[in-house]
Amino acid sequence: AATSGDEAEENDAAGEKTTVALTDAGTEYHVKPLGDVTADFQPLGNLDPDGPYLLQVRFSKYGAGLHDVTLSRFYNTVKHQENYLLLQEQTIKTSSGAPVGMTPLAATWIRVNGKMVSLFSRPDPENPGKARGDIWRETGPGQFEAIIVDENGNDVLRIERRYRLKENSYDIALEQRLTNLTDKPLLAKLYQQGPVDPTHDTGVYGGDRRRIRFGFLLPPNRDPGRRYVLANEFLLDRRKLLTQSQRNKRLWPNEKSLKDGYTLSWLAMTNRYFAFVVHAPVSDKPDSPRDFPIVESVYPIVVGDSKTTNAAALEIQCRELQIEPGRVAREDMGVFAGPLDRKLLKDPQLPYKGLGLDTLIVYRFGCTWCTFQWLARFLLAFLGFLHTYILHDWALAIMALVAVVRGILHPLTKRSQISMAKFGKQAQALKPKQEKIKQKYADDPKKQQEELRKLMQEEGINPANMLGCLPMMLQTPIWIALYAMLFYAIDLRQQPAFFGLFQKFGNWSFLADLSQPDHFIQFASSVRLPLMGDVSALNILPLLMGVIFFLQQKYMTPTTPTTSSEQETQQKIMKVMMVVMFPLFLYNAPSGLTLYILTSSTTGVLESRHIRKHIKELDEKNAAAGKKKSGTTGKKKKKSLIERLEEEQRKKRQQQLRSGKKRK
Repeated sequence: AATSGDEAEENDAAGEKTTVALTDAGTEYHVKPLGDVTADFQPLGNLDPDGPYLLQVRFSKYGAGLHDVTLSRFYNTVKHQENYLLLQEQTIKTSSGAPVGMTPLAATWIRVNGKMVSLFSRPDPENPGKARGDIWRETGPGQFEAIIVDENGNDVLRIERRYRLKENSYDIALEQRLTNLTDKPLLAKLYQQGPVDPTHDTGVYGGDRRRIRFGFLLPPNRDPGRRYVLANEFLLDRRKLLTQSQRNKRLWPNEKSLKDGYTLSWLAMTNRYFAFVVHAPVSDKPDSPRDFPIVESVYPIVVGDSKTTNAAALEIQCRELQIEPGRVAREDMGVFAGPLDRKLLKDPQLPYKGLGLDTLIVYRFGCTWCTFQWLARFLLAFLGFLHTYILHDWALAIMALVAVVRGILHPLTKRSQISMAKFGKQAQALKPKQEKIKQKYADDPKKQQEELRKLMQEEGINPANMLGCLPMMLQTPIWIALYAMLFYAIDLRQQPAFFGLFQKFGNWSFLADLSQPDHFIQFASSVRLPLMGDVSALNILPLLMGVIFFLQQKYMTPTTPTTSSEQETQQKIMKVMMVVMFPLFLYNAPSGLTLYILTSSTTGVLESRHIRKHIKELDEKNAAAGKKKSGTTGKKKKKSLIERLEEEQRKKRQQQLRSGKKRK
């Protein structure tokens, strides 16, 4: 917002913040001071988990905004000692040392007939350079009033802010009234802060996962009824706001929304599990309007940078209104402050579904394009089915999901490993010929590789037929979707594994929360380590993963005697990456995710041993049958259909190679 009463911030055509000097002519305005205000404002709601309210909202003297919002039925840890603080008022110092206040929903400025008037605070005459937040009068719980007067002390404009909190609801209604107290029309434009940084889960695997989101309506030619709110095109990571290129850039309307004719419905800031959404005021009626016409533009407010203490908020600039004498203008809005729970947000009995707030839930972690949202949602739904109707435990449901996925892919995995074993035997038989080629063309690596490829073609051996990577390729999208789903699914938040079995032994922290690391042994303090982040406990599941990865490579790596020294070096590096680096990267990952990977890898090792045993039994059986037939009849063993087809293919390749040589 503007920094003085002589300047106002406006939007130019490019969407950048600019400062426009206002004329000094005309009447000056200021807020009628209230004098010393010492009593705290009364809160709305309470933190009784068995009471009717889901929120407790405390108010700030600065801009009559929110001091903090706390959830009554969510807690910081599994011990349920402290209620979850969704967001709160923040004061951050700039590089020059000047404090900057960020108060959710605070009214910061109002422009009256071209003159900027601060609604956030006023200078403290007794302490130069400091501000006082005593310009709002509390008229009732959650109800506040400020009066704008002219230079002669005459009342000009009354601003009223009324917060309402429903029982059993995460919605906060904010009713704003601007009343013209003069006998002439007034032009008024309100500036206010919207969402402020929600709580950051410090030390969480994956870093800062807070996001800025916008919900919008399509133009009438694409959605005549204006019924569908979308949010699929604008997702901004909070970390990007800290960059110089983004911190002064208008977020809404932006180039894309202007070009396509989108209309704003809501704006939000989210963290891993919760959201603070400022939305259009809607009712429970299905035909309630979903557009948010009072919002003209949205800008970021950023203090600090990624290397220092920082904070971010969204500034809402409302449309300018002409208020006739004695008339009242309304600028109402609603707020959702609650969990990113798909069941809640898709409930047809609540207004959230009509606003499309379920689109706030995005299962995305790292790889954007390869995280299939439909797959992540399906896996969560299936996982929920296993938990709710069959197993009644999330850890067992995760392990059962492994069994289902492995069972579906088993035929392909079996065929792949049989092909890999067959390729290994074929390659072993070619080793003498390959050694001769390597000796013959020792000084010409290019010719050596060419002759080796030619030998493979003549013998009808194709490494691509192994299908060795195919099962892994098919599992990769599932892993990525699970990776994101298990990280963001609030269903697993503070849920213990195995019916809380380990917590029965002296309240042990091991696997007490599947959304956190396993905490096998909790440390008194944390230490930051490279690749691992903040380490506050001994997590045993990632270490067991390293052991399983080693066994997995031992049993599943095919025999490839044709590899060069460079390829062998690469394979050794990959083994180190899998056995050492990968568990380190996942050391602080949610235990639900590491449990899935550990179970899947362990199942893979056992599955591989079973398949190899099956291959060995088949080889012994075929060898015994071949000896028996050759000893009794003296006839050659009849070749199988696959062997005959492979022999025909080999003959065709050899014939093609010979015909190619003759043409030369």
